Amino acid sequence: MTATAGLMIVEDQPLIAMMIEEMAAGLGWVVDGILYSEADALTFLDANRPHLALLDTNLGLTTSLQVAAACQERKIPVVFTTGYKAADVLAQCGNAPVLAKPFSTDGTSCTIITAPAVEHIADIHGRMPVILEESAYDASLSGDAKGDDAKAILLDNHLDSQLEFFRVGREVNNSRHEGADTKKPLLNAL
Repeated sequence: MTATAGLMIVEDQPLIAMMIEEMAAGLGWVVDGILYSEADALTFLDANRPHLALLDTNLGLTTSLQVAAACQERKIPVVFTTGYKAADVLAQCGNAPVLAKPFSTDGTSCTIITAPAVEHIADIHGRMPVILEESAYDASLSGDAKGDDAKAILLDNHLDSQLEFFRVGREVNNSRHEGADTKKPLLNAL
């Protein structure tokens, strides 16, 4: 097992994982691994001993609790991240620190608004980012709409029906891979 002074990030949303990686690098951390599932994280821990594990509590269809238990057995400190309110965080997280999403290192933040996943995505995750029509940008950001009106702006202008789905290689979910070739479809549209 390789002991490191780095950080292990377990986050099922690639965009959020990249944001966390960038923040961590800005704070001087070396990111040893970004893992998108409980199984990948457990495999990573079999070969590596990071200095700290940053775990999203909800990993789509599973949680990170088994990963946290494996970290505790190895004496690796854990910090949980969650988009839930503090009162809704799993009691099994114990005394580990919890960072509420969105979070930032400079007082600014970014929120990704999600909605129930469309058919092709629902097989792998229950939610997906809301993608707005350009005409809805100003209305959604102005702050003038409240409650049900604000919800309607987001959900009535959702572009999910215009999305095309393609199978892609695993490189697309790894922030260490760059370039247009990582996004090339493996097969025809789903």
